[in-house]
Amino acid sequence: MTIKSLCFIMCVSILTPLLSACSSVEKGIPLRMNTVPIPAKGLYIGLGLGLAFLIGFWFSFRHRPVERLSALQSMLFLAGLFFPLRFMGLILHEGGHALYQLNRGYDATLYVHPFAFSGYSRPMVDFSVWMHISGSAFAIPAALLIFLLVWKHRSFATLPILMVFPWVAINDGMYMLQRQGDYRNLMQVTGLPGIVLIILGSLIAGVGLVLFFSFLPLLGLSPQDKKSFLVVPAAMFLWAFYSMLLAHLVVPNSPFAIKYDLVWEIVPGTNDFYMNAVIGVIFALLYLTLYRWIRPRLPAGLRMETINLSWKHLRLPGLLFAISVMLGLVIIT
Repeated sequence: MTIKSLCFIMCVSILTPLLSACSSVEKGIPLRMNTVPIPAKGLYIGLGLGLAFLIGFWFSFRHRPVERLSALQSMLFLAGLFFPLRFMGLILHEGGHALYQLNRGYDATLYVHPFAFSGYSRPMVDFSVWMHISGSAFAIPAALLIFLLVWKHRSFATLPILMVFPWVAINDGMYMLQRQGDYRNLMQVTGLPGIVLIILGSLIAGVGLVLFFSFLPLLGLSPQDKKSFLVVPAAMFLWAFYSMLLAHLVVPNSPFAIKYDLVWEIVPGTNDFYMNAVIGVIFALLYLTLYRWIRPRLPAGLRMETINLSWKHLRLPGLLFAISVMLGLVIIT
């Protein structure tokens, strides 16, 4: 597959759902529900952030065109990886809930996708302890097993598989730490003190962050290079901004969301999406400071050498991006 054909597939994956949703509204095609309009303020904020990142890239590298190109490549590759990582992470987490439901003799339907909004396994069969913890109890060990099986073959080619465990550990660890969703319910059911979840979630998320940071050099990002301060939040912004557009234009017509009355839960406020850019800034700061300090103290196997990217490296993350977006759209529509 050539780079041109891959870029064409990626563009089609990005534009098709947005254009079809917009054209349906313009032509007056009946929808099961009205779309949820994108708040004008939120759209302006998104466009403003996008422009700010472009200006930041230009002024940071205006006299260094080679480094500017390298930074843009790293940003696109990282943004492209967020989609399949999110997809695989939700499959493992919601799949854990579904396995519990199936074991109880109930049917289960997964609402999983590569976008920056919630995934689900429905219907809810009970409110027991295992119902709430089955997602993380399956996702974390399963992702760790995949990680260990591929660890000896670590390279750019296996990077999307290796990063599944760090991604799951960060997301599920933060989920515990913030005591949201499943874990808020768990505390209500068992009376478990919140401090237990804070400590456990912090440990899991911390391990995930260290491993996630250890693989960033394979995306051309060195902890000694300040371009990460632009690349990481810009990549998270691209993932979140596209997800916000889909959430407002596509999700309100999703049979699953309508059936289980989840539209207003899946389509959160616009600020929830832009928090990803803020998180990206925090991650970049941690990578350039704390991780830079602890890196020399890590085992040799976790000290990856920074590689010089070229457009041919786009093939793998680009193909995974296109596949995950297309499959995700099939599921949510």
